[in-house]
Amino acid sequence: MHTRDLLTAQIEVFGKLLAALLLRRKNNSLTNLETELFELSKHQLGIEVEALLKEDDASFEQTILLNQAIAPEKKKLLAWLLQEHCELKMALDDFEQARNSAYKALLLYRHLLDQQNGLVYDLDLAFRYNFLKKILERQ
Repeated sequence: MHTRDLLTAQIEVFGKLLAALLLRRKNNSLTNLETELFELSKHQLGIEVEALLKEDDASFEQTILLNQAIAPEKKKLLAWLLQEHCELKMALDDFEQARNSAYKALLLYRHLLDQQNGLVYDLDLAFRYNFLKKILERQ
């Protein structure tokens, strides 16, 4: 129970920080936003997104998808961050990096959807998965 409480507290802090980042994006203050996304992931999740974006698909699968030490909640937060990174890169017209971030987020969403049991279905995951899938199909 203590571990779940700790994870809930981390998610709350992460949510507040992500909200602040989204507000900056809404206000068109994109300067240093990528660095802040990377720092947020490193400090809140213990995962270096910048390094993950450089990994090939097989390495990403081993490092993140198949890693049982990373809780599903953290994987979901990482997928959200990757999706935010994708949208940031699209706003900056860096479509190659946007596609890379979107694809890795898509892999995470697919993995999380596959891991759900029959009793629970996360509509948010399904929506985000389908959204990114459509974006990638257009490019």
